Amino acid sequence: MNLTKEVFVDIITTIKNQHDYDLFKSEKLSEILNCDTTIYDNSRLINSFFKILHQKFPPGKDFCSIQHFCYELDFGRRLEPTKTIEQLWEELQN
Repeated sequence: MNLTKEVFVDIITTIKNQHDYDLFKSEKLSEILNCDTTIYDNSRLINSFFKILHQKFPPGKDFCSIQHFCYELDFGRRLEPTKTIEQLWEELQN
């Protein structure tokens, strides 16, 4: 599969935007209902995106750097300085 940098960035950006939107909506709903609630489950769709990405960048035995970047590093926002999706692409090229 020929996955370009532009497509890679678009996919990760889409996952990030959906994640942020779902989190925002869940927080607002929790405030309204005065309890913790999650109404979104996009896992099937998100996992389909990861399947596409894994064709080009297969995860290691027990580790996926792409999913680590997205979820453990909050799309690079937990790093100082912040890591961009473009920088992740470059790292995965090596």
